[in-house]
Amino acid sequence: MDFSGSSYRYNSDYGTQVLAITALPPPPTPNVGLTKSVNPNTAAQLIPGADLTYTIAFSNTGTLAASSLVVSDPIPANTDFKVGSVTTSPGTTGLTVVVAYSKDSGTTWTYTPVSGGGGASAGYDRLVTNIRWTFSGNLSQTSPNNSGSVGFTARIRKKSTGLIDHAPIHNRDHNFDLFDLRRINCKDVARENNKIGQLAGCDRPLLFLLKFREC
Repeated sequence: MDFSGSSYRYNSDYGTQVLAITALPPPPTPNVGLTKSVNPNTAAQLIPGADLTYTIAFSNTGTLAASSLVVSDPIPANTDFKVGSVTTSPGTTGLTVVVAYSKDSGTTWTYTPVSGGGGASAGYDRLVTNIRWTFSGNLSQTSPNNSGSVGFTARIRKKSTGLIDHAPIHNRDHNFDLFDLRRINCKDVARENNKIGQLAGCDRPLLFLLKFREC
């Protein structure tokens, strides 16, 4: 028999029936978000010498617990890390943490902060460039066990003005009070040295006691 050119149907279905399609739900996944804040944060308070406390809040708003959570943050430019200021607030997450420090922008994490590091003032370390919090355990997706925070404090660095504090001028035979040079700039020392020598009637070089300040 030759069925060429014929069409067939089953139960009056010519292939135009729309089949029902059910979309499968996406697989559960964690979704951890970070929010960073600083205090103080007004322009009038952001002055040299001010301590800035940074807080990084984390929260898992996904549909699955998150694991292997690592939070890292650089020390802001022109600030010095305050030794001992790192905080960890895991709340009810059950997480444990190990904190590490870097002095080379995160290439290595073996540095231990020290008071006065890098020429910073006592209690601060200028060499710290980054801080890292490595958490162990699972961060739940269910409130209130899904959030916590970390933080640290850094001080806005004081800039050297290159000004000379009030100090005596000494030569071999005389002592002169530097009352007229309390605010001269360091680049003018050589010129002022000659000027004072002439005014004092000295024919020998003057020896300055220079004391630099930060402000």
